[in-house]
Amino acid sequence: MERVLPKSINYTDVLPMSVPAVAKRRKYYPNNGPNFPLDGQSQIRIDLASPNSLLDCGHSYLEFEIANNTAQTFGLDSGGAHVCFDTCRIEQGGRVISETQAYNRLHSAVLAPLQDATTGRSTQSVTELQLAGNAGNQLLPSTSADARGDNQAFCRHNADGQVAAGGVVKLTMPITSGLFTQDKLLPLPLLNEPLTIVLTCTAASNIGVWSAGAAPVSTLVVIQRISYVAALVEVGGDVIQQFRQMQSMMGGQLAISGQDWLHNSGTIEAAAQGEQIVRVPARKRSIKSLFWVANDPQFLGNAGGAGTASNLLHLRFNMSYGGTCNALNFQMKVGSVVYPPTPIVLPGNTLGTSPEFQRAEAVTELAKAIGSLAITNNSGSGINTVTYCTVSTTTGAAARIAGGAPNEGLANGDNDDGAAADFAPQTAGTISVAPFGLDLDSFQTQLIQSGIDSETMSEEINLVINTPQDAAGSGLYAKTVHTWCCYDKIYYWNADGSLTFSD
Repeated sequence: MERVLPKSINYTDVLPMSVPAVAKRRKYYPNNGPNFPLDGQSQIRIDLASPNSLLDCGHSYLEFEIANNTAQTFGLDSGGAHVCFDTCRIEQGGRVISETQAYNRLHSAVLAPLQDATTGRSTQSVTELQLAGNAGNQLLPSTSADARGDNQAFCRHNADGQVAAGGVVKLTMPITSGLFTQDKLLPLPLLNEPLTIVLTCTAASNIGVWSAGAAPVSTLVVIQRISYVAALVEVGGDVIQQFRQMQSMMGGQLAISGQDWLHNSGTIEAAAQGEQIVRVPARKRSIKSLFWVANDPQFLGNAGGAGTASNLLHLRFNMSYGGTCNALNFQMKVGSVVYPPTPIVLPGNTLGTSPEFQRAEAVTELAKAIGSLAITNNSGSGINTVTYCTVSTTTGAAARIAGGAPNEGLANGDNDDGAAADFAPQTAGTISVAPFGLDLDSFQTQLIQSGIDSETMSEEINLVINTPQDAAGSGLYAKTVHTWCCYDKIYYWNADGSLTFSD
């Protein structure tokens, strides 16, 4: 029998020589101007290119300042810095490689409450102006009026006085895109044209809650000093040549896999009863998860009438707020097959008996959709009995604005003038979020298949939501249902320098 030395005294077992490389930090600036108003139209375009460096996306981030040139104060919604952008797109030479629509709502209503652990929330109180036990813009945790349990558990929205009139705040954030959220370094030298980050600014009224009655003038709220802070790994020409040889050995392509997001939206009419169908037109080979949120974006119950509804958006956290639509259960239907075979139970009719205690199954399925039940705090600090599907109070608008009492019933997603039970939280009100999710990775018909394939057979996808068969139905007002499919995507670095993809 051969004798083997233990590793602790085997001095011939040495580490292999690493590739000579130098880590660098470089800022890339927009190529289309220095300042961008939050007007819902401005595009920020940042080119990323290097002749000899690899991009480490995991250690790179976007940084910028928001200049508040209005006479009002404001506080950011729970999406943090991400709430400033409606769309995040990655291009190369005019070709769209990746695009995430409703980017701000995805972060505010789904990812932030699901993924932000308490420690991450504390860090984001610095990087993204989020609340983490501190009141308003205080530097230390509050020990006075804002010391409620939900406040200390990071479950409250920011107050509207965080950024002063004429104030400037600096924020940082990672880029959420399939190409930018994977582990491999991006070989920029293999591209014949640069990668371009394209961000579409949202309207100023969407970024959070404002202090005054009049809507803020969008052109007076400006993103400035924006740059992409890139972590680059500079390598020698021999390493680049090895990449090209590897590319040739693999048929002229290098492949990098990631996961991207596809957004769609549909409508559930007011007082809708029974089975409601929301189309999800997604043609993808491997859909891993489905997430959806619903709310009334119009504030049709405003005391001033529908004509002034849009003027209320800046007084509410309209990106993060959601409700249940009074729904009893939901499924996803792909072609003729429903997933799961047994519907996922939702909290149910807000007029029912203690419906707030029927949320466990929805939360558990949501945790599965975002990751694993084995992960500690798998559903984030924003999902708990105080925040999930709830309204702040049922005792009137004044009490809600002051904070009110939490967990006094379910939110069905209606927005009104505050006289009824539901409306998007304002100022220091408790966060009310209602994301729902479905894990599709576990429904595999073959060992080689991961997730749901709707592309091969061109199968139609529908979200099926069952609402009560009573007068309340889905609620007083029509709801917009936003859906996001998280799906696998493979990016190909071609021999001609182009970047293509398969999904």
